[in-house]
Amino acid sequence: MRQSDIVVGDPASIVRLRRQLEKASEFEEVSSDSSKN
Repeated sequence: MRQSDIVVGDPASIVRLRRQLEKASEFEEVSSDSSKN
């Protein structure tokens, strides 16, 4: 699988991946905050 195939992918898939990354970063922040308490 080539990275170029992913980059050329439809915008919808790119937005989906971007949202997944945002959710993952938010989840990490929440889990780290809860562990501090």
